[in-house]
Amino acid sequence: MTVARLMKRLLAGLAGVALLLIVGVIILQVAFVIHQAGLVYPRPETKSIFLNTYSPKKTIEAFDLKQGGSSGGGEGSGAGNEFATHEKRFHFQFFINAQQRDALAKALADDVAEQLLRSGAKIVVTEHAADGSVAFRYVSGHTQGQAVVEPIKTGGRDYAVPFKPQANRPEVTARVNIKEKWFKSLPALLPAM
Repeated sequence: MTVARLMKRLLAGLAGVALLLIVGVIILQVAFVIHQAGLVYPRPETKSIFLNTYSPKKTIEAFDLKQGGSSGGGEGSGAGNEFATHEKRFHFQFFINAQQRDALAKALADDVAEQLLRSGAKIVVTEHAADGSVAFRYVSGHTQGQAVVEPIKTGGRDYAVPFKPQANRPEVTARVNIKEKWFKSLPALLPAM
């Protein structure tokens, strides 16, 4: 085999490999564009009225003895294939009268239900768990969501406060968590969140 012939075969092989690489890159780009077309990015209009307006602060304040406390929480959003996700968390630590613990749990659950309905959402399922948490699964337009009032817990703070908890006025922790999915097209079913 002559060098010229060898070079000709080598170039033909390299051209074939280059062609395969180009076709592969084009296929990957087309697949990426198709995938991106299905992604829904979180935007203000993909948040429900309930998620935008809900706060348990007034309910908490009705039970808070104003003897030291803290509050926190957070928000997050993400893009998904055919839907966007949003979540919001509320966390409060404060002192209450011991005999009001059950009333606080009920008031928080009632407040979530009331604010859901006021925002135009439809509560589809209300679940009362053995641990005392209450979950509301709801729909509102293109949104499916779940709001969970966690059980009221006593104690748990690991830093100094001006007033020490006592049996008749314990420090409690109250949490409410909301998760939503906003779908491009109206969802037919309410899948597990």
